[in-house]
Amino acid sequence: MAVYIKTENSKELLGKLRKAIDEDKISTWKYDDDGDFYHSPEQWKYNGWFHPYTEESYLVFGIIGQKNEDMSTLTYAIYHGRFIEMMLNHFDSEFDKIFASSQKTKYDRF
Repeated sequence: MAVYIKTENSKELLGKLRKAIDEDKISTWKYDDDGDFYHSPEQWKYNGWFHPYTEESYLVFGIIGQKNEDMSTLTYAIYHGRFIEMMLNHFDSEFDKIFASSQKTKYDRF
């Protein structure tokens, strides 16, 4: 259940995402001191996090669940769908394609 973004420079795109959040150009996503991203509306806040991985031609976001609570299908669907929506809305010219896996991957921790 990871988000994969095919891009020529994954580190640069990750930096642009953080900068857009820092400058309040993106208001529904934040990142914490570990660099993990979370959906900031109160209903979804801290229900999960996306940890970024900069691969050669992909920026990958693996989902992290809460320690003492199982992640629901609804939570990971909301997180993945809204994250992809945000990336398309703000960075569509920065990547070739974006998609989410339907099952747990090596990048996910829950």
